[in-house]
Amino acid sequence: QKQGIVIETTSSRECLDQN
Repeated sequence: QKQGIVIETTSSRECLDQN
């Protein structure tokens, strides 16, 4: 489950970077 949280956090960060 921890990995899933890390992936979600990374996705959010990537989305902000792309924006």
